Amino acid sequence: MKKLILILLLTYSANASAQSFQMGSGVILYRFEGTFKDRNSYTYSVDQSTIIFNLLFAGHIPFKQIKEELYLGVNPNVGIGFFNSSFSGDIPVYLSMRYGAGSSKESLKEFGAAFGAGIRFTGFSSYMQNTGSSYSSSFVSPSVMAQITIMPAGGTPLSLRADFTPVPINKDKGAFIGQISQYNFLLMRSF
Repeated sequence: MKKLILILLLTYSANASAQSFQMGSGVILYRFEGTFKDRNSYTYSVDQSTIIFNLLFAGHIPFKQIKEELYLGVNPNVGIGFFNSSFSGDIPVYLSMRYGAGSSKESLKEFGAAFGAGIRFTGFSSYMQNTGSSYSSSFVSPSVMAQITIMPAGGTPLSLRADFTPVPINKDKGAFIGQISQYNFLLMRSF
């Protein structure tokens, strides 16, 4: 619990010094492959995908201008999602390279792109379809992100973003034994 509080405080302080903010919504797709043992010790084969609708709040802190319109920065995020009996909370933090729209407040470009790599803390609870049970877990994983940004005339930047775990998370203890993959797709607006 202390680690989670520390991560939340660091993310909050990083977002407080951000040059730009984004808020968006989209879907998270969790992919489960393995076996699940319920509290009665029955074992089930699991091969399912779970969709969760989510909201994400992100900051962008450019700290090094590489050349005109190209910035290296940090991208802290906080996300939460719900759907039916499933819940998810995410705290991904990326080292990102941004070009064009959305790279800095001074950008004059109408189009931009961003790529990032970092780490993600995830906590979730999901209903396991063929078991009649829920499964809750948390993990820390590597994460990568890609984003395109469009600056409409006279408007605020809009972004399409995808981020995911590049390798499945292996769970070898507890009720679920197997692999979990996570994919996020978002539409975001800067403010």
